[in-house]
Parts: sequence; C-alpha cells; structure tokens
Amino acid sequence: MPEFEDAERPAFLFDPIRQKKVLATPEEKVRQAVVHYFLTALEVPARLIAVEFDIRRLAPQAKGRLDVVAFVPGGGGLRAWAIAECKAPDIAIDDKTARQLERYLALVQSRFIMATNGTVTLTLEREGEIGFRRIDSLPKYGGPPL
Repeated sequence: MPEFEDAERPAFLFDPIRQKKVLATPEEKVRQAVVHYFLTALEVPARLIAVEFDIRRLAPQAKGRLDVVAFVPGGGGLRAWAIAECKAPDIAIDDKTARQLERYLALVQSRFIMATNGTVTLTLEREGEIGFRRIDSLPKYGGPPL
C-alpha cells in the first residue's frame, strides 16, 4: 500500500545524496530542490555532491555546515566547484545573504556560490582571489565525465 501524508504524521523526503529519508521542513524542501537541480539541470554526478557538508573540511578555521556542495577533481583531490546556501521560503535573499555568501567565498575556494529560498536565487562567480560578480545562474557542470 502506498504511503500517504496526514496532519499527524510528519512528512519526509528521500535525499538521493545521503541515501536516507529526511524531515520535510521548508528549508529541506528547498535543499532537495537544489540537489535535484544540480543532478538534472547542471548534470553534476551524484558522487560529487555533498549535503550538509562540514565546512571545516574545506576551511579548518570555520564553523558550520554548507547546505549543498558540488566538487570537481583537481590538485590530487576534490575541490569545491559550487556551494549552495538554502533558506526556507519565508527567509529573504537580500544584502545580508549576499554578505554571508561573500564570507563563504573568503573561506572556501569555490568558483560559484548561490543562495536560494526556492523563489529568489542569488548566484555569484569568483573573480580572482577576492572578487566576485553576480551572474544569472550556474553553468552546466564542467568536471570530468564519470
């Protein structure tokens, strides 16, 4: 019998990266939409995506987790290609969010970074060591084939 949702039972989503069901909070719904976007529209291989990634693995002095990270092989290991910060739909994507992205870019050597609440998306591309510019959207993944 198929599962169904009711008001008394919490809803869950299946996360294809973490390979488990996760509570369908508003932020998690946005996070899973971003994962789907990375997999289908950008064609990032699933094996090169991390969800709820400990930022200390990329920047030991930092604290916290990155919602979604897409990696590209390089330099004898993996390096961040794009980072996505996911917000609940009722959280504004504004100047405060842009400053948060700038801080992430200062800590993590990622080419791209984006923030979205599922409706509004802000996307930045690194320019040089400390610069960045706003772009309309992320390009298709340019890493090596599987």
